[in-house]
Amino acid sequence: MIKQKYYFFTVILQICLTSCSVIKGYQKGHTLVLQNKVVINTALPTSQKISLSSELNGYWATGLKVQRTNAFVFKTVVKNPPIFDSMAVNKSIKYMTALLATKGYYNPNFSYSTYPIRHFRRYKNDSTQLIGVKMAINLGKPLVIDSVNYVFQVPVWQKLINSFKSETKMSHGNILTKESLNTEKERLSLIFHNHGYLEFSPNSITISIDTNDLYLLNPTLDPAQLFLQGTEALDRVKQPVIRANISFLQTTDTGISEEKKCFNFGNLYFYPETKLTDNLDSLLADTTFKTIGNKNLGVYMKYKTHRFSLKSITSNLFIKKGQLYNQNYFLKTISTLNQAGAWQQIDVRKKIMYVDSLPVVSFSFFMYYIPRYNFVIDFQTARVSGDINSGNLLGIANVISFNDRNAFKRGVQSSTTLRTGVELNFVSQSGNTLVQTLQPSLNQSFIFSDFLLPFKLDLVKNHINNRKTIFNFNASYTNRTTFYRLLAFTADWSYQWQTKTKHNFYNNWTYTPLEIGLYRLDTLAYLDSAFKYNPYLKNSFTVGYIVSQNLTFFKQFASLKHPNILTSIKFSIEESGGIIGLIPGLDKKIYRYVKLLSEYKNQFELKKTVLALRFFIGLGVNYIGKISTLPFFKQFTAGGANSMRGWQLRQLGLGSSITTDTLPNNQFKDRYGDMQLEFNIEYRFPIVSLGSVKLAGAIFSDFGNIWNIKATPQQNATFSFKRLGRDIAIASGLGLRIDISNYFLLRFDWGYKVKDPARQTPGGWLNKLEYADTRSNGVQIPNMALQFGIGLPF
Repeated sequence: MIKQKYYFFTVILQICLTSCSVIKGYQKGHTLVLQNKVVINTALPTSQKISLSSELNGYWATGLKVQRTNAFVFKTVVKNPPIFDSMAVNKSIKYMTALLATKGYYNPNFSYSTYPIRHFRRYKNDSTQLIGVKMAINLGKPLVIDSVNYVFQVPVWQKLINSFKSETKMSHGNILTKESLNTEKERLSLIFHNHGYLEFSPNSITISIDTNDLYLLNPTLDPAQLFLQGTEALDRVKQPVIRANISFLQTTDTGISEEKKCFNFGNLYFYPETKLTDNLDSLLADTTFKTIGNKNLGVYMKYKTHRFSLKSITSNLFIKKGQLYNQNYFLKTISTLNQAGAWQQIDVRKKIMYVDSLPVVSFSFFMYYIPRYNFVIDFQTARVSGDINSGNLLGIANVISFNDRNAFKRGVQSSTTLRTGVELNFVSQSGNTLVQTLQPSLNQSFIFSDFLLPFKLDLVKNHINNRKTIFNFNASYTNRTTFYRLLAFTADWSYQWQTKTKHNFYNNWTYTPLEIGLYRLDTLAYLDSAFKYNPYLKNSFTVGYIVSQNLTFFKQFASLKHPNILTSIKFSIEESGGIIGLIPGLDKKIYRYVKLLSEYKNQFELKKTVLALRFFIGLGVNYIGKISTLPFFKQFTAGGANSMRGWQLRQLGLGSSITTDTLPNNQFKDRYGDMQLEFNIEYRFPIVSLGSVKLAGAIFSDFGNIWNIKATPQQNATFSFKRLGRDIAIASGLGLRIDISNYFLLRFDWGYKVKDPARQTPGGWLNKLEYADTRSNGVQIPNMALQFGIGLPF
């Protein structure tokens, strides 16, 4: 009977695979190519081999190249399959050889073969042959760099290049590729451009490659030495090596060429009121402009309506008159002005002149301004369902924003945002109303494109990018009807900046030296009743103020060896009350705690699918005071659309405690903890594309929980390594994503509790499929949840 079942499912699967594959543009009576395959027979790391094979597959010549798309799950569509052309094989080999040469493989061997394809739907009495073409490639040995020598006849240049020699990527043992040669040319040119040589051209650099065995040109009579040289020569035959000599292409003119001249910055002229319809030559010739400037910096602003102050420009400069021309600082100035938000585009004109026989370059910056004011009305929804049949929460918010892109005439970004949100509850429970949560809030922010400091950081700011000073003020009112009312006012002062790594990735930093939070909490009847059933919950709902500082680090980068792997790292530390809490009279009103969190994400982009991983750990300790936990608005929660998707929002934890699960259904069941561990894995795959709408699926598993750090009377709610295996919750499920024009993504996730720490089975594992578990007092807890979210979960 079992064998018959397996046979039945095998037949069904075969029918799906065959009946769901179609050809568009089918030409009867020919040999049609339906599949391309590249096989690399050289030993390489698996990910590198997959990446190279995928890239080579794009180099099939017309007559062999197949256009294949996945239309719906198993359905494959081949559009206008080419008629097999043997002449196209040689063209394909030629194209692939050119690509491999850029990778450092100069002597590959190719062999091709064809194979029949039978799983596509065919017509009756059809003589058409359906085939795939396979290209097998032996890459051969790549050329490996032995040494690099720099030879410049200008002594000053030789000294300059030697001082940066250690930064080259063309080092001993690396494979010589076309990309590495071009990168080295660009690196050398940038060194010249950053040291005053404005007109230096990469074409002035020649690279000669020598593959001769120089050791054999120096014969020796010593038998031992001769044997050693012979052995080394044989090794170099097995692994060819090269020597690259880099030199300056000498000019034929008798005078000093422009590219050999070292320039200083001259005057800098800014036109911040430029319109897209303006003619730049006319602006340069216009004598009606008013001018204000700073002679020490050599900066002059030309204007007519005084939309901007001179400070809006000088605060974003990295260059000044008399400074040696530096391309990095010049481009950084343009980038910083663009990021200020007041201008949408900047064009530059240069003018070369001689002052006291010294070459000077002046620049005119034409800055196209954006309309100053912007008014936005937005409508947002978010739904969280923990019970497929009856229970769900629907969040609705109206957001009204008024933006000023040039506040104080300094290009400061000012944003005033009014948000009104409600959380609806359609579950008929005592103590709950249709409007479960009401939350209006008002936020005001100012963003300065510079560091506002009482001291100068001229030596530091040239090494950072995208620096900002941000002031935020927020007032909010949260009415969790029948449970609590929270009135909050927060103000913070932050600095944001980026630092560039040697591999051209960015480290993103945010430091908040001061955040003030003032809170007033009023507990209502049903929360007071919950305290009686669950007295440990009262620890979280305490009243106090926050005076804190925070440092956050974020970095996102692609692997150098495996560019299909994208990694992001985030770390944050927050401290409150460390100093202010020492003041007599405030020590009992200020929360004094340290909170840490770290998040690590990996995304493996395969040919058409994505494997995403996420690990999160959060920890908070209230280190002084009678209260053993953090305030609830600073604590961690688990469950919902973006965390442990088998549970309702804030409904997982603490640990394997059953205290909250056994409360009557009409009680307050939100859980808050001082520690959270979570690991998520998700496999994403395309399903079908309908115009600009893409439908995709996902298979996921979530692992994690929340705990208290300090011991409390609540049984099994405190973190312990001994109970970690028992306390970890596991949910698995399926997801559906609707991507609208790569702009807006709707997400539906259905999660099932595979392991629930509060479940009274061995280890909390699922032993049979059930809609809900019944606790000891008869309370039913759903085993599944349907989540709705906007955007990917991580």
